[in-house]
Amino acid sequence: AAAVIMTSTAASGGPPPADGRDEQEANETPSPSPTSSEPRGSVSSMAGSYAGDGPSAGLQSLLFAFARTFLCLFPTYLAGYLGMSFSWILLGVVVWLGYKRIRASKKQLLLKGEQLSSFEELCIRSGIKHQDLPAWWVQFPDVERVEWLNKVLVQVWPFFGRYMEGVFRQAIEPAVRGSTDYLKTFTFTKLHFGEKPFKVTGIKTYSQNVDKRQIILDLQISYVGDCDINVEIPKYFCNAGAKQVQLHGSLRVILEPLISQVPFFGALTFFFIRRPQLNINWTGLTNLLDIPGLNNMSDSMITDQIANLMVLPNRFTVPIVGDLELAQLRFPIPKGVLRIHLKGARDLERKDNLLKGMIKGKSDPYTVLHVGPQRFQSKTIQKNLDPIWNEVYEAIVHEVPGQELEATLFDEDPDKDDFLGSLTIDLNEVAKERVVDEWFVLDEVDTGQLHLKLEWLSLLTDASSLNEILGSIRAGPGQANDGLSSALLVVYLDCARNLPPKKKGTNLEPSPFVQLSVSHTTFESKICYNTNDPVWEQPFTFCIHNPTDQDLDIEVKDDDRQCSLGSFNLPLKRLLAADGMTLDQTFQLSNSGPNSVIKMKLALRRIIHGLTFLNKNDVSYPAKYGIPVTWVTVISMWKSPSTSAKLEPRKYSCNCMPESLYGYSHLQGVLRIHLKGARDLQRKDNLLKGMIKGKSDPYTVLHVGPQRFQSKTIPENLHPVWNEIYEAIVHEVPGQELEATLFDEDPDKDDFLGSLTIDLNEVAKERVVDEWFVLDEVDTGQLHLKLEWLSLLTDASSLNEVLLNPSTRTDANDGLSSALLVVYLDCARNLPSGKKGTSHEPSPFVQLSVSHTTFESKICYNTNDPVWEQPFTFCIHNPTDQDLDIEVKDDDRQCSLGSFNLPLKRLLAANGMTLDQAFQLSNSGPNSVIKMKLALRVCVFSIYTFMFHQNKKSHLSRRLAAMMGRTWFGNMSVPASTQELRRRVRQMQDGTSLGEFPLGQIQLTIRHSAQRNQLVVVVHACKNLLAPTDEGANVYVRIYMHPNRRRLGKRKTSTVKKSVNPVFDETLEFTMTLAEAKEKHILDLAVKHDGGFLAKEELLGKLQIDVQSLDLTKGTTNWYDLTVDGDILKN
Repeated sequence: AAAVIMTSTAASGGPPPADGRDEQEANETPSPSPTSSEPRGSVSSMAGSYAGDGPSAGLQSLLFAFARTFLCLFPTYLAGYLGMSFSWILLGVVVWLGYKRIRASKKQLLLKGEQLSSFEELCIRSGIKHQDLPAWWVQFPDVERVEWLNKVLVQVWPFFGRYMEGVFRQAIEPAVRGSTDYLKTFTFTKLHFGEKPFKVTGIKTYSQNVDKRQIILDLQISYVGDCDINVEIPKYFCNAGAKQVQLHGSLRVILEPLISQVPFFGALTFFFIRRPQLNINWTGLTNLLDIPGLNNMSDSMITDQIANLMVLPNRFTVPIVGDLELAQLRFPIPKGVLRIHLKGARDLERKDNLLKGMIKGKSDPYTVLHVGPQRFQSKTIQKNLDPIWNEVYEAIVHEVPGQELEATLFDEDPDKDDFLGSLTIDLNEVAKERVVDEWFVLDEVDTGQLHLKLEWLSLLTDASSLNEILGSIRAGPGQANDGLSSALLVVYLDCARNLPPKKKGTNLEPSPFVQLSVSHTTFESKICYNTNDPVWEQPFTFCIHNPTDQDLDIEVKDDDRQCSLGSFNLPLKRLLAADGMTLDQTFQLSNSGPNSVIKMKLALRRIIHGLTFLNKNDVSYPAKYGIPVTWVTVISMWKSPSTSAKLEPRKYSCNCMPESLYGYSHLQGVLRIHLKGARDLQRKDNLLKGMIKGKSDPYTVLHVGPQRFQSKTIPENLHPVWNEIYEAIVHEVPGQELEATLFDEDPDKDDFLGSLTIDLNEVAKERVVDEWFVLDEVDTGQLHLKLEWLSLLTDASSLNEVLLNPSTRTDANDGLSSALLVVYLDCARNLPSGKKGTSHEPSPFVQLSVSHTTFESKICYNTNDPVWEQPFTFCIHNPTDQDLDIEVKDDDRQCSLGSFNLPLKRLLAANGMTLDQAFQLSNSGPNSVIKMKLALRVCVFSIYTFMFHQNKKSHLSRRLAAMMGRTWFGNMSVPASTQELRRRVRQMQDGTSLGEFPLGQIQLTIRHSAQRNQLVVVVHACKNLLAPTDEGANVYVRIYMHPNRRRLGKRKTSTVKKSVNPVFDETLEFTMTLAEAKEKHILDLAVKHDGGFLAKEELLGKLQIDVQSLDLTKGTTNWYDLTVDGDILKN
C-alpha cells in the first residue's frame, strides 16, 4: 500500500516539501518563448529531466516522494492516536486545499505578468482586435511611452543590483539585528535582484495649473522582477525568502525648486499617488504566509509599510543641493479640502432576486468613497433602488492634479456584498469648478446614477471671518461628527530629545512613539526602537471644527511597557494669534525628564468656500486667494445686497442647519420653458412586427433638479405641437441641467422616443435660447424649446413693466410669474397645547399657501417651541393682489394651533422687499408667535425692452430695441452701449444712413480636413461692432457645434481689447467626420464683449450657419451679418 501511495504521489507531484523546493525548481525553469508548445513545469518536461539525471536522481526523487507522503499521512495518524475529532482532519484538508489554490492562483498571476512584460506586443495582439488597440499604440497625446528610458534601465540594472546589495548588507541587516535580541543572527544568505529591471510604461507631464517653480511627472511603474532574496536565522534554524516580486503603480516625481544652477532643481521628491499593487512569491518558511487568512494579512502589512514610506501623504525626498527646507518639501501643506455631499442614487440594479431572478427583489445599497488612503462608508438603506443618504464627508486633498474621488456602490448581503456600480471623478476638475452638483452615471453596470455635490474648500492663512465660517458649518443630525470643519491643522512631528529611560532608576533606552489627539481623532507615529532621542519626521493632519475651543494633546509612550514618557497640551487658539497661524519650535514635555523636549511644526489653515465669504469691498480679494473671477461675477450679478442679511441672532444647536444652506442666497433665477413641439419622431405603434407602420402618442417629461413637468399627450402624431409653458426655479448655476425626455404613451409600458440635456449655465449666459434640439439615443427626432432666463431683482419699480408685458398674461394657470417669494420658516414660540385645558404638548407642522400652491413643513414632535428651519419658494403671478396664508396645525389631532395672513403687497413696501421678524398668530395663545424671513424678488426677462416696446416700425428696429433692453438691463454701470444702441435704433427708425449691417459683420473660413477628421473654422476678423464702452469693446468669439452645447464642446478665441474692428486670424477645430458635421450641421457663433473683473459679459451679436449648404471639402470664406437672435443662414 505504501508503495502504491508513493508511486501515485510521485506521479501527481504530491504536496510540496516544507522548504518549498518544488516551487523553487519550478520558478528557476526558464521563461517560455512565444513559440513554445510545452508549458513550463509540465509533467512531460519534468519526466524528461528526471530520466536524464541517472540512477542517483531517481533515488533522490523516490526519497522526496516518500517524505511528502509521510508528511501528508502523519497528521492523520496523529489525530487518530490522540483521539481527536474528525473535524480537525476536515479543517486541515480545507486549509491545505485553500493553500494550494492560493499558491496556484499566485503562480498563474506571476506567470501572466512575466509573459506580459517579456512579450508585451504578442500578448496584446493575441487578445485585442486591431481596432481596439490601446490609445498609446495609435495616438496617446496625454501619456507618452518612453522606450528609450527602459533601454537605459536595462543597461543600468546590474549596477543598481550591486548598489542595493550593499544597502541590504550594510544598512538593513545591522538595523534588523539591532531591533531585538531574537534577530541577532539575522543574515541575508542570498541577494540577487535579477536581470529584469522595472519598466516605465507611460509618463505624463503636467504643464497647467502647477507651480512655475516645479516640474511634475507621473510615471506608470511596472516591475515584474526575477529577484531571489533569502534570509536565515541560524539560531532558530529558520530559512525564508521571496522570489519573483511584481509591483504596479503610479509614481509621482516632483523636481523642485527650480534653480539657476546645474542640475536646475534643488531636490527630487517621489511618492505613489495611491497604494501600488503588490504580488510576492514566498519561499521557505514564508510559504506559510499563503495559508488562507494569512495571505491577505501579509500582503496588507507589506503595502502598509510601503504606504508609511512612499504613499500620499508620505513622500521620499532626496536633496540635490544644500540649504533647502526639507521638511517643507517632504510634507507640504495640503492643497485643499473636498466636502462630499452624498445625496442619493436612483435606478440601481436589483440584486436580491429569488429563484434565479423569477421573483424580482430590490437591493440594500451603501456607498464607499475613497480619496487617496481616506475611506468613508455610508449607512445602508434597506430594500431601496432609489436611496437617499444626505450624508456629508470631508477629505483632505494633498495633490492636485493627480488625486481622484472613487465611489463604489454595493448591495449589502449576509455572505458577500454585490457590486452595484462605481465611478471616478478627477479632483482637478472639481478644484476648477469649485462646486459640482450632478447625477453621475455609474460605470460597469447597465443602470444606476449617483447624486453627489462636491465643494472645493481652499486653505487660507488669514484668521479673519472665522466667526462667519463657524456660523455656516453646523451640520444636520447624523451628517458629521462634531459638525463640519472650519480649519485644517497640520502637525509635522520632527523629533524628541532627552527622553527618560523606560524604567526609573535604570539606563534602559525606551522605544518611543507619539499619540496625537484632537477631540475624537487620534493618530500614532511610528516606533523608534531603543533610543532617548527619537527622530520621527512624520506629518499628521486634523480637520478642526472650532479652533477657538479645541486642543491638541500630545503623549509620548514607550512601546515596550506602554507607559507614558511625557505629555503636552496646546490650545489651538494659540495658533490663531501666531504669525501666519504657524508655530515652529521646541515644546517642553510635562511629566517627563527635566530636559525632555519635543520638536514640532504646527500650521493652522482656515477653510473657505470659493463662493461664501467674499469681501465685496476688496476688489483684489478673489485674485489674492485664487478664486475664479467668474464666480465673483455670478455673485455680483445675482445677489442683491439685501440677500446677505441674516436672521436675528439666535443660539443654534450643534445639529441645526444654517440659513446659508437653506435660504434664498443660493437662488439664481427662474427658467421659463416654452415647450413648442417636436418633429420627425420615431414610429412606435407598429403592428405585425413593423409590417404595418403606425405613429406615436408623444408626451414630454421635463426635469430641473427635483422639479418635474409633464406635457399633455398628442395622439397619433410624429410632429406634435404642444405650446405649453413651465417655470422652474434654479438654485445652482453652474451645476443644474434641464433634462427633457420624450415617451410614446401606451397602455402597458411607454416607449422611449429620445432625450436631451441642456446646461443651464449656458442658458443663463445667452438669456434666450430658441432652437430645435436633436434628441439623443435615437436615430431621428428633434425637440423645439424656447428657454428664457429670468433674473431676480429687489427693485419694486420694475414690477409694473413686468406686469404690463403681454407675455406675462397667458392662458396658463394664474398667468406666468412676475415675482418669486422665498419663505424661510424658522421657528415658533409658546404654541398652545394640543387640547384645551391640558398641558399636552402638540406635534406642530405648518401649511403655507399662495393661491393654489400649498407646502407643508416637517413635523416637530411633542413641543410648544418647534424649530423647523426650512425654506419654501412660490412663483407669484401678481404680488399686488395675492396673499400668503400660514396655518400651524397639530399632527396628532389635525386641529389648528394658529394662523397668519400676509398680503404680499406689504413686501413691496418693505426695505429690500424683505421682512425678517416674528409674527403674532391669530386664533392661538396670547404669546404665540412664528418667526419667518420673507423675501420677494421680481422676475425680469433680460431682453424685455423698457424703452421701445411700443415702437413697431421695422423688424430690425424691434430686434435692436430688444438688444438694447438686454444691454440696458444687463449692465447699468456702462451707459456707452446703451447710447450706441439708441443711436443705431434712431437711425433705423428715421431712415438715415446707418449702413446695411447695424450689428456688424464677421469673416469666417469653414472647411473640413479629411486627413485629420477635423471641422476647421478660421475666425479672421469682425467689423463695425457695437462699442459697449467709450474705449471700444474687448471682443472674443464663442462657437458651438450643435447639439453639443456643453462646456467640452465649446471653442473660443482669444480676446482683442479696445476695438470694434478686431482681427483674430485664429483656427478653431472640432473633431468629427464629414458625415457627423453634416448631421449636426448647425454652427452656433456669438460675438461677445468681456467686461473684465466684476463685470458681466455682453452679447454683441449672434450667428447660426447651416453647414449643410456649404462646400466643406473645398472650404468657403465669407463675411456674415451678425443678428440679435442668430437666424440660421443656409447659404
